[in-house]
Amino acid sequence: KVAFKFFCATLFFRAIMTADRYFIEFVGGKDMLAVYVVYISIAMAINSVLVPVVFSFVYPKLVSNYKKGNFNEYRNNIKELTYSVVIVGGGVALAIGIFAPYILVWTNKSILLDNILILWLLLLMSFLYSFSMVPHYILYAKNLDKKILYSHFVSLLVFLVGCYLAVVEENVNILLYSLILSMLILFSMKSWFALKSG
Repeated sequence: KVAFKFFCATLFFRAIMTADRYFIEFVGGKDMLAVYVVYISIAMAINSVLVPVVFSFVYPKLVSNYKKGNFNEYRNNIKELTYSVVIVGGGVALAIGIFAPYILVWTNKSILLDNILILWLLLLMSFLYSFSMVPHYILYAKNLDKKILYSHFVSLLVFLVGCYLAVVEENVNILLYSLILSMLILFSMKSWFALKSG
């Protein structure tokens, strides 16, 4: 039962990260899709760095200390996880945002530089998703799996509403902002459930 809940939660998130490409192409065309695919691949590097550098080391200790009742160590683990995501994740995001334009010049693809704002928006989205993993692990440690599932489901609904509006208005920016909003909702809901659980 627990595995099935996480499976569904993962499917909801993957649905967002799959449907986004179809809607981007539908609203903005193949050129915009090409730009988006390049930038989303770069932006998700934030989580790719955090998983082996931070999450894989801290979250097992967090879960273990909560289960054992070592609440002082558990709270320290939460602080360590939070600071690490802010410092490492934020650092990676800023480094990508600052240096990417200089690297992209070598591609001779002006369309990438002309749409560099998309990279910054996707970096924000990726950072919010990575930050949502802090309350995610807190909920996981407390066996509040349904809360994780609800958060992912609502996040997907918010994104789909944004997709609908983007299609109606024929505006790619609405898609990008709805993607950010869905990750903000994901982070906010998980944080609320985590704080509410004590």
